[in-house]
Amino acid sequence: MMILSDSVKYYERFKEVQGFPEIRVFNKEGYLIYYKDTSKACNAPAYEYTEFICTTSGLKMNAAKNLTTETKGLLTLNNTPLNITTDGGYDYYVFIYCARFLGRLNKDHVKVWQHNLENAKGCKVKYYLVDMDWQKSWDH
Repeated sequence: MMILSDSVKYYERFKEVQGFPEIRVFNKEGYLIYYKDTSKACNAPAYEYTEFICTTSGLKMNAAKNLTTETKGLLTLNNTPLNITTDGGYDYYVFIYCARFLGRLNKDHVKVWQHNLENAKGCKVKYYLVDMDWQKSWDH
């Protein structure tokens, strides 16, 4: 589980990742790829995409968004900055943005996406859960 380092990073990410829960996918080169039409906030395509991540091709890529920009401000639960390199041998890096305030959506959406990614056949996928709940440590 990852958290944002402070309230500034939280608000920046909250504006960038529209709608929760949501996934953001990066290819083995570390670039953001779009699994759905970006003009729509609906996360329904994530079900099919996470199930067929290894066989889906022809998706648009955004070279301006990469693993470095995505992980900036992300911390482990031990308050250690997340450091990901593309030499880990993974084909995809998936960030699953979730929150306790979403309640049942975590079970109906996030758990299904996790299951699909854990059972991916034909490629290596690494996923990270990012907690979008407000952290008490930001209040001081």
